[in-house]
Amino acid sequence: MKNNYLLVFLSLFLATISFGQSLELEIIHKLNRENFAYDMRGITNLNQQFEVKRLEYYLSEITVVHDGGLESSIDSLWVLVNADNPTSTIDLSEINADSIEGVKMHVGVSPDVNNEDPSLWPSTHPLAHKNPSMHWGWLAGYRFVAIEGTANLAPDYQVHALGNDNYFQTSFEPNVSVDGMNTEMSVFADYSKALYNVDLSGGVITHGEEDEAIVVLENFRDRVFTRIEPTDSVPSSGGNGGPSDTTNSIQNISSLSGLSIFPNPSSTGQVTLRSVSNNTALSVAVFGLTGKSAGVNSTRANANEMHLSFNTPGVYLIRMTDNSSGQQKTQRVLIIE
Repeated sequence: MKNNYLLVFLSLFLATISFGQSLELEIIHKLNRENFAYDMRGITNLNQQFEVKRLEYYLSEITVVHDGGLESSIDSLWVLVNADNPTSTIDLSEINADSIEGVKMHVGVSPDVNNEDPSLWPSTHPLAHKNPSMHWGWLAGYRFVAIEGTANLAPDYQVHALGNDNYFQTSFEPNVSVDGMNTEMSVFADYSKALYNVDLSGGVITHGEEDEAIVVLENFRDRVFTRIEPTDSVPSSGGNGGPSDTTNSIQNISSLSGLSIFPNPSSTGQVTLRSVSNNTALSVAVFGLTGKSAGVNSTRANANEMHLSFNTPGVYLIRMTDNSSGQQKTQRVLIIE
């Protein structure tokens, strides 16, 4: 009888210990090597300076790899991350893990719920209606990532990335600290890497599933999250804020990286294409959003500039092709009345 009492007591004791365990994932928000803050200046790999005015993204299907390759996740967990605070903490205490080996998670909303009605969720739920909105519509689903801001000497940029085909998984080995019954995993998120290879010089407005939207989501998958604290320097303010040799730096990367389109949006019906190099032959084509060729008038101002005149307000895609390498770049422009 005593042994039975001892067994019951031991079971209750172990249950109490298990109940008291906690497991958290902390995302540490960074811009280059500095702690992230809105309106602070960052720099991309194209040596372009920028500021962030809005940054929100979804995470789902978070899986912890532990104890010799076991994988555990929490069903029906969706997290809307913003950088209003220095860190974002995700509670994963439902997972029992002794030895943490890795984390896998998707950026975006899982396809099984992405196209559902957000009004079905309680108002405090991450998938409920938000202001500003994170829901694009029932057909397209949620914005997986919304990043907006300003770029030095260029129009504002906006990238709202979405689409079930762009629901990518990222994985990393987190930093782990244990304090008694509490285990904390942490990872750095460097949002300058979100704009890796995104040319901001002519203004970027991309709302959808293609072009810069795919690039940004691939960057969240491959570059943003790291266990190693970023070391890239943040440019100092002062003057016009630009590096002394920005043009040459861009030109050395590729001829198309040095192309700019401005103003964007345009209220005059005219935009200018400017290249930093006059040694490259470029072909330019303009399309409407339906993919049909759009009739525009073009005038070459000099070896580095071309003016395009649009007769009708709307959204157009300008596709530029480097005739020597075949490299292409497409940028969306908005013509307003």
